[in-house]
Amino acid sequence: MKTFLSVAACTLLIAGSAHAHRVGLSIGNYTISGDTISAELSFKKKETDAAFPDGGWSKAIMAGILVTSGGKPCEPTLHDDRARGHGEGLRGSFKCAAPIEELEMTFPIIEQLATGHRHVVHMHAGDLAQRKIAQKGSTLKFSVDPDAMADEEISPFADFFIIGIEHIALGFDHLIFLLALFLVAGSVRAYVLMITAFTLAHSVTLALAVMEIYAPSGEFVEPVIALSIAWVGVENFIVKSVDKRWILTLCFGLIHGFGFAGALGDVGLPPDNIPMSLLAFNLGVEAGQLAILAIVLPALITARKEPWFNARVVPALNVAVILIGSYWFIERVFL
Repeated sequence: MKTFLSVAACTLLIAGSAHAHRVGLSIGNYTISGDTISAELSFKKKETDAAFPDGGWSKAIMAGILVTSGGKPCEPTLHDDRARGHGEGLRGSFKCAAPIEELEMTFPIIEQLATGHRHVVHMHAGDLAQRKIAQKGSTLKFSVDPDAMADEEISPFADFFIIGIEHIALGFDHLIFLLALFLVAGSVRAYVLMITAFTLAHSVTLALAVMEIYAPSGEFVEPVIALSIAWVGVENFIVKSVDKRWILTLCFGLIHGFGFAGALGDVGLPPDNIPMSLLAFNLGVEAGQLAILAIVLPALITARKEPWFNARVVPALNVAVILIGSYWFIERVFL
């Protein structure tokens, strides 16, 4: 009984805090013209709602992006904001004291947003363009000098790779789905087939969604992901062999891929560099997934050698998985 109560407490803690640990991503298109920088920014609505429940998100974001040119601050002005699907956008500008030659940008607003938030900056000055990614504590520097700001395709591969790692590490729903699969004992071959099928499936639908070929509504995808978690918990009490469980991970992997796309699609990716960003993000997801499993699986295999673990802990964990999936389903449909 104590085991079940402990697991239930952890279940409520994890389920209740899951959305607060989503990795955030936003996009900013900035254009330098004379003494002014115009800006078009896109953020995820869930993230701005969580950070600014009383509204005023657009004003807070403009005030939380600090621009200096020639050592003097540039004055921010919000022009308008708008909803865009599950995202939100705004238009604004920064007025500087003199024509801009060089500028610095800092982003204290990131501290108010989701853990690990990244802001992708696309800076344009005439025919020149540069892309950089800001995170907490970043200071980005730009120049209109062609020698300092070359017209090049900058590929922040490492940044999107890290975003992918963080998304799987802090995206509790995908992670719990994977870990729940391994609560049933099986061969290494069966485990490899499950992971491979899941990887292939979600890679396909992630690409379809991000490249805007096909993507179902998040209002459908997110509840189904929650149901997939609960289903695995139920099936763990029934299934005797995991040799053919790769079929299950293949099917649910297709749905989870659309869920992964939600981390990127709400704000949109740079149209000139979608393949690179997509590849880096997907590889980051896989790296994070494999790293976590490499830590958990040996411990799980060792624990299974103890009769008390199989008799008490495994059933309790399966119940926890069912409760978490059910809670998230109710939350995503009704709350």
